[in-house]
Amino acid sequence: MGPAVVPVPSASAPDTTVELPSTLVFRAIIRDENRNQLLHEGENVAVEIEVKNEGPGSAAGVEILVSGNAALIEMIPGVLPVGDIPAGDVKRLTVNGKVGAVAEATQAELVLALRAKSPSVQLPSVKKFLVAIKPANAPEAIAVPVDVDQPPSVSGKWKQPRAVGIAIGIGQFRDNGMPRVKYAQHDADVVAKYWNAVGGIPAERILRLLDSRALKSDLAETFEEWLPRQADATTVVYVFIAGRGLVDPSTGAISVIPFDGTAASPSRLYSLRRLQEALGKLPAQRAIVMVDLSLEHMPGQEGTGQAEPLWPQEEQGKERIMWMVGNRRVQDSHHFDLGQHGLFAYQLLKGLGGAGDVDRDGTILAGELCTYAKGQVGKMAREQFGNEQEPLCVPGPGQGAMIRLQPVAKLR
Repeated sequence: MGPAVVPVPSASAPDTTVELPSTLVFRAIIRDENRNQLLHEGENVAVEIEVKNEGPGSAAGVEILVSGNAALIEMIPGVLPVGDIPAGDVKRLTVNGKVGAVAEATQAELVLALRAKSPSVQLPSVKKFLVAIKPANAPEAIAVPVDVDQPPSVSGKWKQPRAVGIAIGIGQFRDNGMPRVKYAQHDADVVAKYWNAVGGIPAERILRLLDSRALKSDLAETFEEWLPRQADATTVVYVFIAGRGLVDPSTGAISVIPFDGTAASPSRLYSLRRLQEALGKLPAQRAIVMVDLSLEHMPGQEGTGQAEPLWPQEEQGKERIMWMVGNRRVQDSHHFDLGQHGLFAYQLLKGLGGAGDVDRDGTILAGELCTYAKGQVGKMAREQFGNEQEPLCVPGPGQGAMIRLQPVAKLR
């Protein structure tokens, strides 16, 4: 047998190996020791970070770059190694530390950015967190915003194959004279993402009606024609509405202003009573309705004796619908600029992300979620805005046990 011949690659032959691209996304949450949403000098703080590779290729040498206010970043290394992340994998890390010296109450910035050694990696945008920090003995003032736009990743995803989600966000109107509602469209879009990620609703059974896609005819068709075709006796319906509403001063009846609606034309409104009737006719098992409306009385009927908003309710003991109301009075709902959401939507998302799991069993019930959001919104409105905003849970604690026990999210 002759000597073995080892093939030598030609120097001129091109390397045809193609590295598959990778796509990185990440989320981060800042958790303070006493859970009051305000960072104190010397307080223990944990920064929880989750990085996911959603691309077909592997991402090599992933790192997190940290910058920002000295009192925050002195507890965190400037570079956090994450390592290699194969396609579809998730890497999690937690950094623990203490808030450094703080001379006066202020808002500080924490900036997190990803980098990787892979040349074909698609990196996400830099995340900037504005957080409130204060000296040890200063009064509480400003809440610490957390990133709620990215739903948490859960293992063993819970599924509600027959559930339906309808997310409505109307922040602007065809009539340019109508006041806009900041973050309404964004609120609805992110709530819909949570319904799929932690609520187990199939993506194809979640409907988004945003701004110009939310005409009165769209609302009527959705609730009165499309939804009945989706529902059966096992269906749980989830509805979220953010926007602007009008209150009839003589009856207290509340109506949503669609994209093509105006305050001067009642015929262009869609009433919550009509919505409740549509939901009540369904063969569905239950319905959870989350409503965050800035409310005003219908024009032209100002004066004394105007009725308070009358929120829909069912007869005692027959509750199949739960209402989570972000603002029960005639006033504008607060928006939370630091969190980039309406205040009520922000607290709902925080609750669905885990903060609403009061008993820490991994399951968030409708009653838990509403109670959590109600308490947080009321507290923040008083302490930060100096203006009350009172949410409402219907049925309340001790009533409608079955609907309040409906799971709305499972985190493990």
